Amino acid sequence: DRYSLQQQKRIPMLNFRVFEANLVLKSYRNKMIDKFDSVALLEGLQQTAEERDLIRCGTGLCFQRGISVKGSHSICFLAPDPMDTGNMKLIVLCRTQGRNLSDYMFREGSNVAIHIIDNIVYEAAGLVYEELRFISEKLHKEGLWKSFSTRSIRSRKKLELVYELMELCPTRPILNALGGNLREGASEVIARLFGPVSGIDWKACCLCMKKERAFGPSWSFSGDAFDTHLFYVESCCTFLLLELNGDGTLRRADIIERDESPSSMGNHRQRSV
Repeated sequence: DRYSLQQQKRIPMLNFRVFEANLVLKSYRNKMIDKFDSVALLEGLQQTAEERDLIRCGTGLCFQRGISVKGSHSICFLAPDPMDTGNMKLIVLCRTQGRNLSDYMFREGSNVAIHIIDNIVYEAAGLVYEELRFISEKLHKEGLWKSFSTRSIRSRKKLELVYELMELCPTRPILNALGGNLREGASEVIARLFGPVSGIDWKACCLCMKKERAFGPSWSFSGDAFDTHLFYVESCCTFLLLELNGDGTLRRADIIERDESPSSMGNHRQRSV
């Protein structure tokens, strides 16, 4: 049987400690995590376990990355709360290395002393947060991508969702995106085509593109300063975003790709304090 956290604080010389903490998803105050319950988040993490250095343990997960605090070493497990899908269970197995986890320590940058065991829980919660933030952003991105790229889903869209898609997906100006794949001289032609003096009536161009199946589904949003047009190019599995000024000139042309940015995969090294 597990001792509670408070009981273990009063038993100073245990070589191993196992304790459980209740994680309330809302307590992270993250708008992405708030979009999903624990079932969806855990299922998503199960599917990405290998790339995130996680081990599947039934319906839960074990973190391969350890936590080192003042000579102690801990391994974390994340499990569902069968009573509440808004919560998760965090289970921590700690090898004390002979340390009294009731001793006090100072976190970096803080002048408030806390118990070592409390700091382990704090670090474990941070470790879990990294994974929940990653998977919630991934799930939300996949939902947005499906919503904008599927012809049968024609529900009303908001421009804010386009900006969310751009935040979650690699987005580059079309000239940068195509530059490395063009033959010699072609980049100059593309630059003139999308440049400010091309002479193209982009408003009429967008109307024609909407009629072409190759640029669909498409979405248009009218604004006070400019209009936004989003086209899905199925052959390339990318979105083309065009922003037009009121006079029909091109304000912005971007390519939105689905692939994850390598920098978003995170650093998977052991956390040490």
